[in-house]
Amino acid sequence: MIVAMKAAKVKTKTVLDTPSRQYVIECYKAASRFFTDKELFIQTRMHEMWKEESHFAYENAHAARTTNNDYRRLASIAWHAKDEETKAYWEFQRRPHLAIQPHMRDGIIECFKANPNKSYQQVESDIKLVL
Repeated sequence: MIVAMKAAKVKTKTVLDTPSRQYVIECYKAASRFFTDKELFIQTRMHEMWKEESHFAYENAHAARTTNNDYRRLASIAWHAKDEETKAYWEFQRRPHLAIQPHMRDGIIECFKANPNKSYQQVESDIKLVL
């Protein structure tokens, strides 16, 4: 009986009690930590590598994930080999990317409010046109 009373007094944490995580889409500070000039270069280079080699050729998700890790490693090596002028260019590319960040969440919500049946590709293109 005493154990049951102690158990009843224990307050369980709900989702509302826990502090919210800082997501890139909601927090400029988190976005600035994530979207560095190096990360933007790596993402762009990985995208170029994926376009060069069809990712549909892989038999399963593990092979595609392994390839993605290889691409990230190769892009990171390429970043370290770049000169200061190229790195300054990517720092310049980072600024407008971060400038639109505070408006991304609201833009996504407005797109889905206007038409909840939109695909993610349609929302992405609408946001690019608006921002």
